Amino acid sequence: MDKNLAISHQSKDKVTLKHLLVILGPGILFAGAAVGGSHLVQSTRAGALFGYQLLPLILLINLLKYPFFEFSQRYTLQTGKNLLQGYYSLHRLALLLFFAVTIISSFITIAAVSFISANLLSYTLHGLLSQKSALALTLLTTSLILFLGKYRLLDRFIKILMVLLTTAVVLASIMTFTQTNTASSLPTNTPLWTLSSISFMIALMGWMPTPLDGSVWTSLWLQEKIAQQNYRPKLRDVLIDLRVGYVLTTLLAILFLSLGAEIMHRAGIQFSANGIKFSEQLIDLFGLSLGQWSEVIISIAALATMFSTTLTCLDAYPRTLTKCMVLLRQKTGYWEGWLYWLLLGNLALVSFIISLFFEQNLKKLIDLATITAFLAAPIVGYLNIKLIKSDQSLTPSKFLMNLSYIGLGFLTVVSVVYILLLII
Repeated sequence: MDKNLAISHQSKDKVTLKHLLVILGPGILFAGAAVGGSHLVQSTRAGALFGYQLLPLILLINLLKYPFFEFSQRYTLQTGKNLLQGYYSLHRLALLLFFAVTIISSFITIAAVSFISANLLSYTLHGLLSQKSALALTLLTTSLILFLGKYRLLDRFIKILMVLLTTAVVLASIMTFTQTNTASSLPTNTPLWTLSSISFMIALMGWMPTPLDGSVWTSLWLQEKIAQQNYRPKLRDVLIDLRVGYVLTTLLAILFLSLGAEIMHRAGIQFSANGIKFSEQLIDLFGLSLGQWSEVIISIAALATMFSTTLTCLDAYPRTLTKCMVLLRQKTGYWEGWLYWLLLGNLALVSFIISLFFEQNLKKLIDLATITAFLAAPIVGYLNIKLIKSDQSLTPSKFLMNLSYIGLGFLTVVSVVYILLLII
């Protein structure tokens, strides 16, 4: 094997800033996809509803989900295969199970992220477009961008705006803490152990930091990067990339929660179920901290971030489903391209229809998408553990394996208990 393609598991090379900028890739794409509904919406809602009560839960779910994303990177780097190919190698039924889970979650997830984008668009344009028109424009624009192949060019621009949003969140949090009268006590917290509160906690964890089937996306991104560069990076570099993106998403989740807690929770204000009003309240958080001058910039940055998430989902889901179907049929051909576009068109159309049923209640649509993601997580988690254990050379540290077992147990037990609570 060419030495350039060999994987170095141990290296004494120092990680310089220049080296870090070179190796960052799929991990930053991961952060870009994650900082959407889970952070802008769910983390801020958590702070507004419960103050800081759910901060430990955010930290816990980020910790427990991490091993499954590292397994994805380890498997792809060390075998050259993506997770879908790995699932098929376990058993055809394993891939069929993931395929079924993905079909269910894809429609609801795309509906949720596109509807958030549409409401932000309508708010940014001061109501010049109705919710329906903004939603149709969002889905048509993202589909057209993907069709024309201009996603990468736009994605670079959007990532710049995401950096702007990140900077704004940090500054707003600092301003909020310096301006808030910490001597004043927070209002009475919402009770935690009611069915509605438990449902919200499940919803919060579903997309925190991103749905667990996103581990398949990071696998596909890494495989594509290796193919494009014709170079297999060191394991250390791949893990640094992943961890930088993962830690960034965790810190942003904490900052969004703090904004909701310090501004809305202290004032006893809750987010409106109406999408346009919800968007206005979200942008107002920054206006109250940084000044009204910032609201236009933040609304554009928030819209760009959600638009990026919509683009990612609208591309990743049909791409994943197409690859699943190719593997299941064990036959390639020209029909693959047509299948991708057929799936993309159907996903966009059905997602639009689903969103119309939640036109007056954005929060319910988001909760439905995030709860679905949480209930699907044990299946994906189990498959990733099974896959990483399929080859002794792939097995990571004992600590990471034990953490994955704890994570899988937590996701499974909480899912079963929640389903039983709904039935009872």
